[in-house]
Amino acid sequence: MYSDYSVFICHRGRDTKHNVVSVLQGMLRLKGIRSFVDYEMGEGSEVNSSIKKAIQSSLLHIVILSKNFKNSGWCLNEVHQIMNMKEAATTFSKPFKVIPVFYDVEFDHVNSFLNEHKPIVTRSTIEQVESWNKALEGLLQHRGFKYNSKTAFQWEELNTIVSEVEAFLISHNILPYPSHYHEKGSAWEIDVHPHYSSVFICHNKEDTQRNVVSVLRGILRSCGIRCFVVDYDKEETLTKFDIVEAIRKSAVHVVFLSPSFVISRQCLGEIVEIMRVRDSTDSSETERQVKVLPVFYDVEPYMVRHQIKHFDLGNVGGSTKERWANALTCLANLKGFEYVTSTEDKRLQQFQWETVHKIAAKVEAHLRKGVIPCNTKRKREKLYQQKLNQVLEALKSEDLVSKDLFVVGVYERNKSQFTELMVEEFGYRFDAICILSNVMEESSQPGGRSHLLRKLYSDLTRKQKEEPLSLDDTTMHRRHYEQLMQNKRCFVVFNGIGNDIEDLTPLLQVVTKNLKNRSLVVLASRFQHVLQEQVKS
Repeated sequence: MYSDYSVFICHRGRDTKHNVVSVLQGMLRLKGIRSFVDYEMGEGSEVNSSIKKAIQSSLLHIVILSKNFKNSGWCLNEVHQIMNMKEAATTFSKPFKVIPVFYDVEFDHVNSFLNEHKPIVTRSTIEQVESWNKALEGLLQHRGFKYNSKTAFQWEELNTIVSEVEAFLISHNILPYPSHYHEKGSAWEIDVHPHYSSVFICHNKEDTQRNVVSVLRGILRSCGIRCFVVDYDKEETLTKFDIVEAIRKSAVHVVFLSPSFVISRQCLGEIVEIMRVRDSTDSSETERQVKVLPVFYDVEPYMVRHQIKHFDLGNVGGSTKERWANALTCLANLKGFEYVTSTEDKRLQQFQWETVHKIAAKVEAHLRKGVIPCNTKRKREKLYQQKLNQVLEALKSEDLVSKDLFVVGVYERNKSQFTELMVEEFGYRFDAICILSNVMEESSQPGGRSHLLRKLYSDLTRKQKEEPLSLDDTTMHRRHYEQLMQNKRCFVVFNGIGNDIEDLTPLLQVVTKNLKNRSLVVLASRFQHVLQEQVKS
């Protein structure tokens, strides 16, 4: 049993869509949970019918009650439809759950609205207000969550909601029961990747710790990446010696340059050390490469580069000011990310999850590059060099939100030599890799296609230490695993494609339908006509 959507998120866009809703939906997506938010509807969609269908198909509804929520007829109508769903769910024994979230509002503030019987929404009627009151009254009977944006650590706070959603869907067999899952524990237990280096996050605590830093740290930890965040209130504080050592040991440094950054002497000292470490590794012959990623958070690069406006170093003089200024200038000359959160024009605001996820993807790509063994240059130069160059050109784009899928045909005379080279050369660019060997021979065996599909889902959705999926699991929760695949940039190799490819068509359709984000599919065969038929570009 699987609905079009598992979760419907009802919210007031102007209050919450760029921040908390964006992050909540992203966290659910990482868990393979598909949720509906109205701002993702395609152009030309009929809004009312699309929302109604999503509400009806969803099993769990999250209602984020914010300051301007009650002024929106759209939001109040959605609550009315959701609470009507409760009665229908009871009649047809359908799983149903609703979770109210009080975002910067108190329970009493929402409850007081129930005593108002005059229209407060333009062109609304007394009858509509009464129906909205009844729906809100029913909503407030459900246990909810309080969310204070000034004090909440965004990832940790939203994690409690995600955990409740996950527990509900698991209890109704909508999601598989993972071996590492603990209902009363954290839904994001860190499983440190044995080969990844650490990441140091430099930031001004007051500006960014509870929001963007909390989310970036959460995403990276969910990928098994250890993060050092100075004075992070949710973990032990590092000593001054520990900070210097953490900077030196980290392979990636993310620096959030925010309006209050230079107020902190600690932050300025950290970037001096970060740039010193970067310069020393650039000039040395060591294979270790350090990546520094500046994030211009509500500031523009020229302010940092020239130390003006927010980045004026004031009355600081002497060698200290010179060190800080040089570090800021060098940092601002690096290609980074520009993140705008405060603007009067809401259309110019960026969605928090999309921005932070791009940063996390860049971080992990660099760490993966560090663990891929160096292939022999001699072998690459002699074999398949032209084809490797073609693939490299296709992969050079770093547009990680693109929905393109690249399909490459390889005429294989020497077994899987070329595909092995591709994995060595490009593997670090991808979140997950699956190599299906002898696919024609395997698919011709009894149950062969099911076994290939099981391996595909396992390799692209499970962590290295986790057990492969069972055949029953892939059948029962297919949509869940396909949702997880859609979140990633995947590299899939079909080795040993024969003369007749009909048996592989269902498997190829699963791949082409669900792989996005500039994923790569390699079809390797010694039959050129098969490759010509399958590869259109």
